Amino acid sequence: MPILPPQMYPGSQPMPMPVPAPEMSLPNDKEQLGEHLYPLVEARNPDNAAKITGMLLEMEIDQIQAMIRNQTQLDKWISEAMKVLTKTEQA
Repeated sequence: MPILPPQMYPGSQPMPMPVPAPEMSLPNDKEQLGEHLYPLVEARNPDNAAKITGMLLEMEIDQIQAMIRNQTQLDKWISEAMKVLTKTEQA
């Protein structure tokens, strides 16, 4: 039987990724920022992680870097993105 990472076992939640310390440098490329951002979004909203990450990647690079470093800011933007998604699905 193969050994799976903890987040792959049935009924388990994805493991949240650690937030980079403010002094850590983050890439200036949106594709690479997306690789940092996606697991953070997925830990909070696995069902819509791809859509939300795509929406957040439309923001300016410095805003994306700030939200990766700041959990409160990230949660705020995820909540805003979910409001937009809910409105679009209802229309």
